[in-house]
Amino acid sequence: MSNDLFDVSELSEAAVNEANSTNIIPCPEGEFPAIIKKFDIRAWSKDDRSGVMLDVHLDIDDANAREATQRDEVIVRHSCSLDVVKGPNGKPIIDTKPGTNVDLGRLRAATNLNSPGQAFNLNMLIGQPVKVLVTHRQNSDNPEEVYAEVKRGKVKSINS
Repeated sequence: MSNDLFDVSELSEAAVNEANSTNIIPCPEGEFPAIIKKFDIRAWSKDDRSGVMLDVHLDIDDANAREATQRDEVIVRHSCSLDVVKGPNGKPIIDTKPGTNVDLGRLRAATNLNSPGQAFNLNMLIGQPVKVLVTHRQNSDNPEEVYAEVKRGKVKSINS
């Protein structure tokens, strides 16, 4: 719900009598059409390693998935590790050497944005239709809880 539809300051005073869920209802596993809704870029580090991740949020366009999750919008995530290098002006750019950014290359190919000589930036992914394979991953801290995510390398053109 958009916060321009109501006065958000009133929300702190609004009482409810029902309990909230404590478990996620994941998107069912399977292949679905989806629209790229947004993305986040995050840096990570663990022990002596570090890197950059691209988290792509996909809106599953399937009535059965919406019914199963009891949500109007079913969002799943697809994460790609990014290889980044310094560009000519010293700012970071996506590495395009052979063998780098393969998951990103597959995502770009699925959206017809991966042609040589064609300008590309990550913002061009927003709104693009794709087909994705959704799988489940268990929460390592709570095996009862599962997360729906796009299986690595399983983003395809909507026409395939």
